[in-house]
Amino acid sequence: MMLNKYILLLVFMILVSCKGQFDINKDVKFITKTKTYTESLSLFKNNKFEYSYKAKLSNQSSSGSWIKEGDSIVLISDEKYKTGVIAFEEKVDKSINGTRIIILDHLNEPLIGAGITINENPNKGWNTNEKGQVIIPRKEITSITIHYITHQNYPYKVKNIESNSFLVKIKMHELSVKYFNQEVWKLKNGKLINPLGVVFSN
Repeated sequence: MMLNKYILLLVFMILVSCKGQFDINKDVKFITKTKTYTESLSLFKNNKFEYSYKAKLSNQSSSGSWIKEGDSIVLISDEKYKTGVIAFEEKVDKSINGTRIIILDHLNEPLIGAGITINENPNKGWNTNEKGQVIIPRKEITSITIHYITHQNYPYKVKNIESNSFLVKIKMHELSVKYFNQEVWKLKNGKLINPLGVVFSN
C-alpha cells in the first residue's frame, strides 16, 4: 500500500516538473485573444518562428529564429524586420574641416531634409541637403539624433568621440512589422509569457 503511494507521488512530481516543457521536436502555436486583438507566436521544430498581431486598425508580423534557454524562449527576428538605425560607420577624417554627417535610407539613397540634433541639444539643429549630408563646426559628439517625418526619431550613440565623419543608414519605422532583438519569453506551466506579462496558451 505504501509502495503504491510512493509511486503515485513520484508520478505526480514528474508531471508537475514537466508542466513548463513542450516538445521541441514538434511545431507548436501559442495564442492570446481578447475582444480587440489576436496575437500568436508559432514555434517550429526547425527553430524558426512566426509572429502575428491582428487588431481592427493595425496588424503586425515578424519571423525569425528561436532558441530555448532553460525555461525561456529567446526570439531573434530576421534582419528585414529591423527598423531605425540599421548600419553606421564612423571614423576620423583629417581632410574634413569640421564634422560631416551623411544620412542614407536602407536603399542607400540620400535622406533629404532630415533634421539632426547633436548631443541631445534641442536648441541647435541642422537639416541634410540633397546629398543627405551636413557639415557642422568641429565639436565633441557623443550622440546624434535624426528626426524625420513628424515624430520619428532615430538615435545613435557615438563610439569614438574623436570621430568627425559619420555615415548612418536608416530604415523607417513601420507599424506593420515587429523586430524581436533577442527578446525573452518565459515558459511556465505549458504557456508562454511575453515581457509585458501577457500569457499565451497553446
